[in-house]
Amino acid sequence: MPVELDPAQRRDEVHALLKLIASSANDAVAIWERNAGSVPSLDEAKVDGRCASNTDLLRAVRLLEGASYQLCSTLSPTFLTLHTSTPVEAACLRVAVEAKIPGILADHPNGLHVTEIAKRIGLPSAKLSRILRILSVKHCFREGRFHLTTSHATNSLQRFGRAMTALRLGAVHELYPIGSLPANTTWCDVGGGMGGMLLPIAQTHPHIQLTLQDQPHVLEEAKDHFEQHCPTALRENRISFVPVDFLKGSPVPDQDFYYMRMIVHDWPDPACVQILTNIRKVMKPSSRLLIPHSTRNVEEYVLIDSVAEITDTGAGLPGAIDAPKPLPRNYGAGGIRPFIMDLNMMVLNNSRERSLGDIISLGNRAGLEFVKFWDCVEMSIVELKAT
Repeated sequence: MPVELDPAQRRDEVHALLKLIASSANDAVAIWERNAGSVPSLDEAKVDGRCASNTDLLRAVRLLEGASYQLCSTLSPTFLTLHTSTPVEAACLRVAVEAKIPGILADHPNGLHVTEIAKRIGLPSAKLSRILRILSVKHCFREGRFHLTTSHATNSLQRFGRAMTALRLGAVHELYPIGSLPANTTWCDVGGGMGGMLLPIAQTHPHIQLTLQDQPHVLEEAKDHFEQHCPTALRENRISFVPVDFLKGSPVPDQDFYYMRMIVHDWPDPACVQILTNIRKVMKPSSRLLIPHSTRNVEEYVLIDSVAEITDTGAGLPGAIDAPKPLPRNYGAGGIRPFIMDLNMMVLNNSRERSLGDIISLGNRAGLEFVKFWDCVEMSIVELKAT
């Protein structure tokens, strides 16, 4: 049972949260100013640049989110906390995105009346206005008396694009020491789609020999993508495109690194074991399998059950995960994204996000051994090798 705090201890907890909020906010301000030149504004699309994958910034924001939410929950009446955070917000955002409302407003700098927006997208204006007000208080749009103005809505479109780009910025090539790998190291992206994660590796690490594997029709699009964005990799034969069905067959053999992104969380355990087994069959003793996890959108997350789980596996870095008191160890709301994505995967794919122990267990069943857990705040990498 939780320990009951006396009034003085409760007050001390509130002041401890205030200190965490102040210190983490000051840290975030300093990082933005150092890396981007200034603190971002809600009325401007953030030019994330190096900040998107800055682990110090991500740690500061995780702490800020957790402490702020815990403070608000502590000091707010219960009826407010019960009604503030609901799944309705996600549904509202989906309406706005699927109806392309930011794109509509981008052409109208003075804003549009909600009835005009509703007419263009074929939705009842009375219902649409209620949806857009929710998003306005979340700073997705700015609401005038009768209009949604575009000073902020236009930038919502830009923010969305930058958020998608940030998925690549916070990627394995920025967190794993690829630059120190020897020349002609081989790297195979299994189920890599159009090569969105291989592209920056090809652009910045020409000493790596790359292989992209996916369904044949996907690879045709990937070739066009590389022709447009990194034609030198094609001309220099630094990338190969090889079809694979990872449920039925193995990837190309004897690669130094196998890389698998946005795969594990899509499948139930038996299918995951089959995929991992197919990779294990072609690994050499020195091969490594990297399973990256980004927490910004649709990627796997490594759910950390406890700090002890990290320590017991020998992965180290417990200090990067254990939150300072009085926050819970998992940072509370500052660490909520993995658990939201877990529910998303349950609903969409009858699958789930997995804890580090789950990933290790799946690997063991496929003949793989845990090597290291790379904790990078909103991005992590599980490294495995053949047993």
